[in-house]
Amino acid sequence: MHKILNVLPPGDTGMKLDAKVMTVASASVLFHRFFREVNTTDYDVYLIAGSCLYLAGKLEDQTLKARDVINVTQATLRPGGRPLDMDEAYWNLRDALVQAELLVLRMLRFNTDFEHPHKYLLHYMVSLEDWLGDVVFHRLPLRRTAWTLLRDSYMDPFILDVKPQWLALACIHVSLQCYGLNVPGSVEGGKTWYETMCPSCSRETLWDVTEKVLDVYGQEQQLFSVPVGSVSSAVYS
Repeated sequence: MHKILNVLPPGDTGMKLDAKVMTVASASVLFHRFFREVNTTDYDVYLIAGSCLYLAGKLEDQTLKARDVINVTQATLRPGGRPLDMDEAYWNLRDALVQAELLVLRMLRFNTDFEHPHKYLLHYMVSLEDWLGDVVFHRLPLRRTAWTLLRDSYMDPFILDVKPQWLALACIHVSLQCYGLNVPGSVEGGKTWYETMCPSCSRETLWDVTEKVLDVYGQEQQLFSVPVGSVSSAVYS
């Protein structure tokens, strides 16, 4: 597992580049899928993460300049350093970024399709607002909390293994639990709010995915223990 959201591209780099939410999300998916196909110690995570963000920009119709991706990645590796000059070192890095982008595509067999849970989260939140009432939604930051939980979930490759509807519901569930809210009409033996929104999401499924969402915050030591491949010294020296 690699730290992505706050330290490596596509998380921190994406934020510094003002990348769209879906660009960062797609980059994280590419990153996780790539490292499922390879030995993690054989490739440099910084280079691959930067290339995933660069590729995701194209997939999400957001132009991210290679120079900007390189400079922000360099700043992540070496805080306080100055932007690279347009010299041989820069062009070597740019070539490495482009080659890594092609490598990612080949390893994924040019299949970049992925259904994100964001649209489901938005849809479910609209339904839940009608269910709970405007007062609750205006008083508590349920949307922001659920959105943050979803964003942070992309740090972990488990997002590749669960249905997007389930992940969206789990983030909403945690958000409700944070503020001690129960959805009216959710009674034992009856149909719960999450089953109403997504019939395939059982109680066991919801709690299983909820546990995975919460585990992201409980694995800080793993998330901040980044194996760096042999490419680091060659590419980023």
